[in-house]
Amino acid sequence: MEDLLELRRTAQDLSRAERWPEFLDLVPRLRGDEEFWASYWAPMAAIGAGLLGRPEKRRLLQDAIDAGFCQPEIFEPELTGVFGADEDWPELLARMAANVPPPTLELLSWPTLTPMEPLELFRLTADREELLRARIPAPEPTAWATAQTLLRWVSTRWTHNNEHVDRPDAVELLDRVDAGERFACSEYSILLTQALNASGIPARQVGLRKANHHTGMGGGHVVTEAWIDDLGRWVVLDGQNGMFWSDVDGTPLGLLELMDRFHSGGPPSAIVCLAEPQTEAARTGWWMYFAAAYTTGAAWVEHGFVPMVDGRFYRSPRLIREASLAYPDLAELAVSIAVTDDVPLLRPHLRHPFATAVRVTDGDSGGEVPVDGGWPLRLSPAGDHHVELAVVTPFGVLRPAEIRYRTAE
Repeated sequence: MEDLLELRRTAQDLSRAERWPEFLDLVPRLRGDEEFWASYWAPMAAIGAGLLGRPEKRRLLQDAIDAGFCQPEIFEPELTGVFGADEDWPELLARMAANVPPPTLELLSWPTLTPMEPLELFRLTADREELLRARIPAPEPTAWATAQTLLRWVSTRWTHNNEHVDRPDAVELLDRVDAGERFACSEYSILLTQALNASGIPARQVGLRKANHHTGMGGGHVVTEAWIDDLGRWVVLDGQNGMFWSDVDGTPLGLLELMDRFHSGGPPSAIVCLAEPQTEAARTGWWMYFAAAYTTGAAWVEHGFVPMVDGRFYRSPRLIREASLAYPDLAELAVSIAVTDDVPLLRPHLRHPFATAVRVTDGDSGGEVPVDGGWPLRLSPAGDHHVELAVVTPFGVLRPAEIRYRTAE
């Protein structure tokens, strides 16, 4: 091995110095270097022979091509300088191109994450969430059933009163409620939003605004929105009233849908009440709050932004131009390639803050990998393959995404 390394060093030095006669004297020994003969030494020797006007230049290049040489570009412009005037040069180039082997692995299609604003949730710290979980209803089998249970439970904790807490902490809020205090819509939202997050359901606090909310009174209302895994959508939940808005087919609606309907001038969307039923007048009154809104981490309006409600300034989240950028699809995932022990792995990249794993379906096999793990790609047999990845949460497996790839021997 040491003799081979010395031979390579000597040949390299001679070629760099363009000492071609001495380099060509090494050709019989360089033929024994199976790793580099066809890809490097043979074409280099062909160039050296050509520059010296020796007839073996053609044989050396033919030897290289016959052995699989396919990278003429790394020897340019010298290679074309020596052989470019030959009548069959285009044919020789075509033979080199035909020697290019297919890649061992080529990804053909893959999922991506839609560009979005950073997701910010309205959560307690981990230790406070643990305390809160001990005081709220246990999760149901599905996210939507859990959300409805919590919505109904929160709306019945106290009777509305226009008092407020200084600190948005659901554990402290429950202590004060147990002591007989009563609070307003924002406190219902604090409890519901933090309880949803403590249950593994991504949730944010939403401020709703009437038109001309900067003046007068009663210009704002505070609710919650949550990503519901089994529905694959964001849904608005009103903790004060124990209700949500739905489509004609009963599909729960999200904030952007409700605002679009409000601004289109259509009739109010249907309300589903899990607590006290709402009168028609109350339904119409609540509908008026969809003129403007913000959510945890983002605020937007079509024209000018007015950070006032009922004649007072309020602290806003980050302002954005496009509301849809605040609403990621949390079932989405992207992939990258990791390598362990020369084995390519599909590595998932997720947005869901409560993902527990990634489900993999790979032909007849499959399993789950950690959210920061990877799935080894099958390199044989040669051909086209596909793998499905899906986000796993405490409430089940979300919508799968397909990765297609091709392998060669």
